[in-house]
Amino acid sequence: MRIVPRLRLDFAPRRRGLPPGYWLLAVGAVFALLAGLAVEERHAAAEKTAAEEKARRIAAEKPVTAAQRFDAVDRRLATPWGMILNAIDQAVADHVVLLTVEPDAEKGRIQIGAEGKTAAAMTDFVSALASHSAFSGAVLVSHQVRAEDQDKPLRFTVAVQLRVGK
Repeated sequence: MRIVPRLRLDFAPRRRGLPPGYWLLAVGAVFALLAGLAVEERHAAAEKTAAEEKARRIAAEKPVTAAQRFDAVDRRLATPWGMILNAIDQAVADHVVLLTVEPDAEKGRIQIGAEGKTAAAMTDFVSALASHSAFSGAVLVSHQVRAEDQDKPLRFTVAVQLRVGK
């Protein structure tokens, strides 16, 4: 009788290596790590460009010299405020009350806040300012009806441009 070699049957083979789920987990972790690094690099690059832009802007700004400050003060003092205020006073009628006068000598503009009883009084005031020789134009910037007041006056703002050379 012949001896038959022993036959080994394995119905449940042993796995070698890791299951596929672990491989997917590892690949996902690597991709997440790479994505995090990419975001961090972009953030660092954005901060670097912002810092460079700020440095460029600061370098481009010219320091204001004492002479430039004196020129600005001289322009403000050289503005004929007496004539300008007289022109505004002449434009004020009985039905308009002057509230504020905000000059900007650098730009040659004056912002005037006023209150009028009627819309006609408001438009007459703006027209009077526009037609005066001290100003090259007047524009109604804003207006609103004060509803809380029983007379319902109009509060408005007018921008006036000074004539060059005045």
